[in-house]
Amino acid sequence: MEKASDKLMLSGRKIINVKQGYAKCSVCAVDEKHVITDDIGIRSACEKNGIECLYVSKGGIILEGFDHGFIGGSCFKADKNLIAFTGTLKNHPDEYAIMKYLEKLRTEAVFLTEEPCFDVGSVIPLKTTSL
Repeated sequence: MEKASDKLMLSGRKIINVKQGYAKCSVCAVDEKHVITDDIGIRSACEKNGIECLYVSKGGIILEGFDHGFIGGSCFKADKNLIAFTGTLKNHPDEYAIMKYLEKLRTEAVFLTEEPCFDVGSVIPLKTTSL
């Protein structure tokens, strides 16, 4: 019997298993080969699978009721070369490294508010102009 993971491999996608219940929350996917994460296990899994990873500090992202939010919960891919953040990264300890990484990958950051970045869980764009 064919498994779901076999179908994904046939469609050019590969499942990377991580022991993290909130993997999406901890990953800012820049493109197919580049991510930003604040989770050491996800970083390790990505690197073992040929995905370049910018590992950043936790903190600087607000999540009500918790010490901090997560990078993946505070941003989303809005277009092919555009990452939208819920707020500014001015309070993030790795703001400079994040901005340099995006610049290196020719990806623009847009900040949807002037507030510090905040975790909304996940945003799933239904339509983009060039993806």
